[in-house]
Amino acid sequence: MKIHPPTDPAIIKELLDKAHTVYYDDDPDCFVDIYDSPSLADANTDNKPQRVLVIVHGGYWRQNIDCHRRLDVAKWLIDRQETVVCVEYRRGERGAWPQPLVDVQHAIALLRKRYPHSQLVALGHSVGGELVLLASHLFDVVVALAPVTDAARIYAEGKGDRAAEKYFGSNATQELLKSASPRYQLCPSVPTLIVHGAQDPEISLTHTLDYISASEFFGHVDAHIVADVDHMDLVDPRTSAWLPTWAWINNHQKDE
Repeated sequence: MKIHPPTDPAIIKELLDKAHTVYYDDDPDCFVDIYDSPSLADANTDNKPQRVLVIVHGGYWRQNIDCHRRLDVAKWLIDRQETVVCVEYRRGERGAWPQPLVDVQHAIALLRKRYPHSQLVALGHSVGGELVLLASHLFDVVVALAPVTDAARIYAEGKGDRAAEKYFGSNATQELLKSASPRYQLCPSVPTLIVHGAQDPEISLTHTLDYISASEFFGHVDAHIVADVDHMDLVDPRTSAWLPTWAWINNHQKDE
């Protein structure tokens, strides 16, 4: 199994020094780190479309994994003059379900007010993918990287050292688990891409394939299955998964 260390601490410090942090609720975990493109103010003044890349992190609902742990994709985007927002939300014991989803919804409401003329593009990884799929109606474009699409199945399989059981509780009902599962909710109505690595040990590729198969009856979800990558490779812009993902995002950019 590959080892995927967190983002270099020097890079984390560099980005945090640049971030404009805004709180969307009265809780230390309810904030967004904003990295504005230098051209955004002029674009909004002229009412021109401008996209904002909204990153929602994963971590199997664990409190000890936050939005600052892996910032490689954020840095890649910022270095290319994109406007980037990293969303934090309540999780673990401090954020029982559906709090993470509610928090993400509140964060997006704040961003809609801040960027009224902007295209909001979601980039969610793992549980972050679950959250952006469930909140897809609030975005203009959604990209879910190795998303949790079926929390009940993750629970039954004991993935992530029984992460779902630890988060939802040993007596979690099917109703609760399905409420946290895009598989059992409405299919996204906006352009949506799911990217999944065939070597993913954390969330089996079959989860995504089954979700896509089910979504065909209700809408259309694009898929990019990458043969040689695993779960964490999808948040590393140096891997083979990233450039095709970026090309898809650019193909769905709102016209000027």
